[in-house]
Amino acid sequence: MKRFSKSTMIALALGALIGLLIAAGCGGGADDGAVIVSLSPSNVDSETGGSFTVDVEIDPKGHGISAAEVTINFDPQILAYEGMSAGDLLGPSPILGFESAESGTGQVVFALARRGPTSAPTDAGTLATLTFTVLEDAPAGEYGVTIYRVGLADETHGDVPLIASSSATVNL
Repeated sequence: MKRFSKSTMIALALGALIGLLIAAGCGGGADDGAVIVSLSPSNVDSETGGSFTVDVEIDPKGHGISAAEVTINFDPQILAYEGMSAGDLLGPSPILGFESAESGTGQVVFALARRGPTSAPTDAGTLATLTFTVLEDAPAGEYGVTIYRVGLADETHGDVPLIASSSATVNL
């Protein structure tokens, strides 16, 4: 039997978890017991050439959260994605499974996972902070930064059902 290194085993486990999250991706639909994923602040005032951040906040509503995969959409004619930093929701040093934001697509996808075991319930907190810049030629108006898809894994690495989400509006 072939033995895998510790880093290979972690990569394989993270790959399996990401596959689970993709299969479990869901959003929308409010329910009283729903895990809430939101962007904060929900309204951002900025100007052309300016930068701003939005936090991806999660209120687990009693669930343990071991991992998350989030897809965010925005208008690439108005905004440029600058990057993401992990928040405190998944502990002090979560694993970045991947971050994908191809220029001009208006979509960023990222996956983060907790190191070590997860206790339930996880406290509400910030999954990640995203930074955007308003393009110099962006016309005045209101533009959305939208949570398109969310997949969450609980403390047993099972699906977290009933996810409600909200997005943010950028005012120029």
